Amino acid sequence: MRIRAHDLKWIVPLGVATGVALATDHYVMTNVVSTNPSFNQANINASNAMIYSLVAAPIALYGVGRFRQDDHARETGILTGEAMLDGVVVEQVLKLALWQERPYQDTARGRFFQSIAGVDSSFPSSHTLIAFSAASAIAAEYPSRPVEWLVYTGATGVGLTRVLGRDHFPVDVLVGGALGWLIGHNVVKRHRHHALSEVASHR
Repeated sequence: MRIRAHDLKWIVPLGVATGVALATDHYVMTNVVSTNPSFNQANINASNAMIYSLVAAPIALYGVGRFRQDDHARETGILTGEAMLDGVVVEQVLKLALWQERPYQDTARGRFFQSIAGVDSSFPSSHTLIAFSAASAIAAEYPSRPVEWLVYTGATGVGLTRVLGRDHFPVDVLVGGALGWLIGHNVVKRHRHHALSEVASHR
């Protein structure tokens, strides 16, 4: 809703990448990604472990903030939790609207608007969207190379293992990650704007 002309510098590349991913998803899932059940399950287990760690992050930050009287950590925990909840709403709306088949359905054709997909459809990747929502909020609040490397590596790992586990197509992960990043940054930016407005109103 807040897209402006200068945002085209990332919208255009994202649109092109999304188109390429859509055009190659079937090939990748049938010719590149392993269909070995044990390999796929190991990746699903890894993605679940990583997403649980990211889900625990806002709780840990809030707890540390309360215990140490650290308002920044407490606030980061709240904002990260809000970003993740916003992410859940967005991905659920898209899933219910688009009904894309999962890679393990219908020989990985990935068709949209298919009743076989059910309410838990493939597009976008919930795990990836939520992971990047958390990662971008934390990175925005703690802008340092080590923090950014840690949270974004974790979020990228979530997305990669969702594909290797054959639970999602690459496009699901690409768009999920982009939406999550935008949601996390928007939550932090909105909070900062509100805080600045409050300070100005008290002067």
